[in-house]
Amino acid sequence: MRKIIALIAATFISGTALVCGTASAAEPLRFATANFPDNYGNPFNSVSVTYGATYSALFDPLTLATSDGALTPWLAVSWAQQTPTRWVIKLRPNIVFANGEPFTADAVVAALAYLKTDAGKRDAVSREMGMIDSAKARDPLTVEINTNVVDVMLPYALSVLRIPAPEAWKKPGFAQDPVGTGPYRLSKRTPTQATFAAAPGSWRKAPTPTMEVKVVIDPAARRTALETGRVDVVITAIAPEEIPALEALGGRVFVDKLPSVVGIALNNVKAGPLKDPRVRQALNYAVDKAAIADILWGGKTEPASQIGRPGVFGYNANVAAYPHDPAKARALLKEAGYPNGFTFDFEGVIGAVVQTDAFQKVADDLAQVGVKMNIRLIPNAKFLEYQQTGGWQGSAAAIPYASPTSDSLYAAGTQICGAAAHWFCDQGFDDLIKTARAAPTLDQRKTLTEKVMAASHDLATGIFLYNSFTLVGLGPRIANYRQDVAFVRYEEIKLKP
Repeated sequence: MRKIIALIAATFISGTALVCGTASAAEPLRFATANFPDNYGNPFNSVSVTYGATYSALFDPLTLATSDGALTPWLAVSWAQQTPTRWVIKLRPNIVFANGEPFTADAVVAALAYLKTDAGKRDAVSREMGMIDSAKARDPLTVEINTNVVDVMLPYALSVLRIPAPEAWKKPGFAQDPVGTGPYRLSKRTPTQATFAAAPGSWRKAPTPTMEVKVVIDPAARRTALETGRVDVVITAIAPEEIPALEALGGRVFVDKLPSVVGIALNNVKAGPLKDPRVRQALNYAVDKAAIADILWGGKTEPASQIGRPGVFGYNANVAAYPHDPAKARALLKEAGYPNGFTFDFEGVIGAVVQTDAFQKVADDLAQVGVKMNIRLIPNAKFLEYQQTGGWQGSAAAIPYASPTSDSLYAAGTQICGAAAHWFCDQGFDDLIKTARAAPTLDQRKTLTEKVMAASHDLATGIFLYNSFTLVGLGPRIANYRQDVAFVRYEEIKLKP
C-alpha cells in the first residue's frame, strides 16, 4: 500500500494530475467495481450492498433507507397499517419502466407473487418478504399487503424489494435484458464490462447518455484506473491513508455509512471460556477499538458499542463502547477462572485486507492480557457455507453484524437459540428479541430494540470493533455525488463541464 501512495505522490510531484482529458457529460460515466451480480438482471437474488452501482442503475425499491437511517418514500409514496396484519401502500404516479410498461400496483403484486414460487423462494429477497402472506391491487396505484405476523417494520423490509417490469420479467432471457424503472438500461455486457444507455422516460434522470461499469477485481488496479482517468468512480478501493494524495491529484472520496458493524462474533454454544459473559466482556475491554478506528480508518468511523450502528432503527445511543482497559480485562479473566488467559481460534475471510489488519490488531491487544487468538483465514465460499451450516472450526468468526433492511434487530436474528446455524444462545436475550419482533407499534418496537442493543453490549455477544462504511473514490470530473447504503443516486450526480 505504501508503494501505491509513493507512486501517487511521485506523479503529483512531477506535475501530472489525474487525467480527465476533455471529458464532458456527453461521454460515458465510468465506474469500476469488484464484481457483477451472479444473475445480473435478477433484482431479487441479493440484498448485499456489493452490487449497488449496477442494481441502482436498473431498478428501484418501494422504499429507500438512507445512510443516516431515514426511511424515504421511493416507488411507494406512503404506507399505512390499517390493521395489525394489513398494510396499504400508495404508489408514485406517472412512473414507467424502461421498455414503456407502466408502473402500477400489478407490478408490485407480480413481484411478490414470484417470490412465493419455488424459483422465487431460492432468491435472497424472498427471505426478507417471509412475513407477507398475500398482496393484491386495490386500484392502479394502491397495493394491499397482508402479513402472517404483526410486523411494524414491513416498510423497512420493502427497501430491498426492487420491482422489475412484469411483462418483461415473464419472458426468457430477462437476465440478459433487465428492465426496471432506474435511470439506465443495460445495452451490452461482457464478463468484465457492462454498457448502459439512459432510459429516456425514467423518473430519475441519468446524468449521461451512456454509462460503463468495468469489473476490476484488484483494488490497486481500480485505484490506478481512477488516477489515470479511465474511470470516474471506484467502489471500495480507497484506503484512508491514500486520501490526501488522491485529493492532491484532483480527486476525492465519498463516505457511505453502511448499516452494519465490523466485529468478531463470539461462540458461546461451544464448550469453552467464551461461554462465560465475564470472559467475553474481558475481551472487549482488552481491545483498543479507538486505535483501530483512528489508525486503520483515519478517523472515518468510530468504535462500535452494540450490534446496531448509529442511524439504524433501534440503535441505542445511551450505550457506550467498551473503553480500552487491560487492567479490567485481566481482573475479569481472573474472576472467571482464567488468570493466565487461554487460547482460541478465530476464522476470517481471505482477502479482506483492512479487516485482516484490524483482526491482527485485536490479536495483539488480546495477547497483552494473556489471551492468544489464532487467526485462520478461509475462502469466502467456505465462510458463507459455515454461516449456513454452522460448521465453524473455531470459537470466533468475522461474521458481520449486518442489517440490510436498516433494522438493528435484523443483526440479532441469527443469535436466537433456535435459529439455524446459530453461534450464540442466551435465553433472556432470546426472549428480548422475540418480544421486540412482536411489538404492535413502531414506538414500542424502537424501545424494545434499544433494550436488545443494550443487552448485546452487556452480554458481549461479540467483540464490537467499528461501525462499517465504504470509501468511494471520485475522479475530478465528478462535481456532485451521493449514494445511500450503496444505492447510487444517479439523479443527483453532476459532472463538471
